[in-house]
Amino acid sequence: MPSSTTPKYWFPAKRYGWGWGRPSTWQGWVVLLVYFALVLGGIPLLLSTRGQLVYIAYVVLLTAVLNTICWLTGERPRWRWGGRDCTVGMNRVEQAIPKRPPSGYLVVFWLLITTEILLVFPWFVLSGLSIMAFDAPGSEKQILNWIFVLFIWSYPVWLWVSFPIARRRFTDYLYRSAISWLFVPLVYVSIVSFFFLVLPALHAKPYA
Repeated sequence: MPSSTTPKYWFPAKRYGWGWGRPSTWQGWVVLLVYFALVLGGIPLLLSTRGQLVYIAYVVLLTAVLNTICWLTGERPRWRWGGRDCTVGMNRVEQAIPKRPPSGYLVVFWLLITTEILLVFPWFVLSGLSIMAFDAPGSEKQILNWIFVLFIWSYPVWLWVSFPIARRRFTDYLYRSAISWLFVPLVYVSIVSFFFLVLPALHAKPYA
C-alpha cells in the first residue's frame, strides 16, 4: 500500500528515456498549457515583428523556465527503459528491460520524428508569413483568413498529440500503430504543400 507521505509530483519521470512525462496534477497541466500558449502567442508578437532570432531566443528561454519548474516540482529524472520502477521498502527493483524492437521499425520511427522536428524550422518562417493574410483592409473580419492562419500555426499541436501516442504505442510493442501515428503530422505537411506549391503551379501562366 503506498505511503500517504509519498510526494505528489507535478511531473513524474518518464517511463522510457530521460526526463519528465505528462503532468500528473492539475498544476502541471496549467504550467504546460501556459508554456504552449506563450510559445504560440509569441508568433504574432515577436516572430512577425522582431524576426526569427528573437523568437527562437524567446522559445529557448521559455523552455529553460519550463525545465526549471519540472526540476523543482517533478520527480528526479533518471534514465529508464522498459517499465516503471517498483519500490519495495527501501529497495528499488527494476522491471525486466524488454527486447529491442526490430531495426527496421526503429529506423523508420526515429527518421519520422527527426524529419518532423526539423520541419519546425521552416514552419517558423511560414507562420510568420501567414500574418500577411491580414494585410488588406478588413481582412481581419474574414473567417477564412483566421482559419488559414490558425491552421498554419497548428503544426506544434499536431506534434504534441501524435508524438506521445506514438511513443506509448511503440513501448507497448505496437510498432505499426506507432509509425501510423507519426504520419499524422505529415497530413498537415501535405495540405500546406498542396496550397503553397501545387496550387500556384497549376494556376501559373505558361510562357508564351
